Amino acid sequence: SNVISTRIDRTAPKLTIDKPQDGTTINDGTHKVAVNGITDEDLKVTINGRIVVLKSDGSFTYSMPLNDGENKLEIISRDPAGNETRVERRVIYQP
Repeated sequence: SNVISTRIDRTAPKLTIDKPQDGTTINDGTHKVAVNGITDEDLKVTINGRIVVLKSDGSFTYSMPLNDGENKLEIISRDPAGNETRVERRVIYQP
């Protein structure tokens, strides 16, 4: 008979956000903030549901549009097995 083996992956991916720091206030007139970070290679990253393109080393930069006042950013890194890591940042935009 044939032997079938299954590997269960329950390890959450790494996710490091370099910018912005939580509680950052922005008032540069652009209504945007650069989100910079790194995760494991070949994963899916979203910021508030928007898909982010990763570089080959797993790093990314995304220019996130902001509303006036407080904005909550939810950054999620998800692997093919469905494991995910979430990081939240609060950014305040003052026009």
